[in-house]
Amino acid sequence: MKLSPCQFETGTITEFANGSSQNPTSGAATISLDNTSQLDQVWSLRFAAAAAGAAVIDKTVTDPTTRINIQFLFKMSADFALHVDNYVTLLNTYDNGNFEAIFMNLEKPSDFTLTLGGNVIPYTPTGLVLLPNVQYKIEVQIIRNATTGSIKIWLNNDDEAAPDFDTGDINTTTGNTDYFAAGIIFTPGALTGSFWLDNYMADIVFLGNHWLPFRFQNLTNRLYDPTDSKTIYAERLNQIKLQSEKAEGFFEAP
Repeated sequence: MKLSPCQFETGTITEFANGSSQNPTSGAATISLDNTSQLDQVWSLRFAAAAAGAAVIDKTVTDPTTRINIQFLFKMSADFALHVDNYVTLLNTYDNGNFEAIFMNLEKPSDFTLTLGGNVIPYTPTGLVLLPNVQYKIEVQIIRNATTGSIKIWLNNDDEAAPDFDTGDINTTTGNTDYFAAGIIFTPGALTGSFWLDNYMADIVFLGNHWLPFRFQNLTNRLYDPTDSKTIYAERLNQIKLQSEKAEGFFEAP
């Protein structure tokens, strides 16, 4: 299971292929395309809220699994501030009963930090601090199991063996991750400023820097087998090799 490149080059937001819904919003939260080069290249998704609400991109996993790795780029505006209730939910995963399994919040007890919770796992501060106006690559790994489940987070870190946060073995509930959502899952009130997401991707293996991301220039993405990307990469390397051999032949002395 792998999410393939999602391009926003058309300058429009369209429905996620295989998704359960199309960019749902409620209350005063909004999703918009932003072409001011906040993250990777030009386009990204901008999230804002003038009052309580939700603004979500979501995805149904076609081959549900007990393990999922989700990676994305994230950045807050320089003036970003939370509502007085002091949190916004950025990520939520669900089982096939479509109820909350595990969520990740952005909170600000003193500094902006990531916290975890869910219908089984207790409220869990990660200690990971995020600063406004700084780009972060965040990878979250969720393994669901009643005794040997775990949640790991890598922050600007491509070393699979050294996550920046690791719960160790805990009860993360049984079953599969069938569906996940990202963006403003919920804010209890207005957000000052905004935040951006880009290069959202997911797989059942560690992503790190091994996969080409999908960039938000349109909101059409698909699921494909990871071997597809490897095959494409191998074919491209072969093309380069052939071009190189032709070039060497061209410059050989008669």
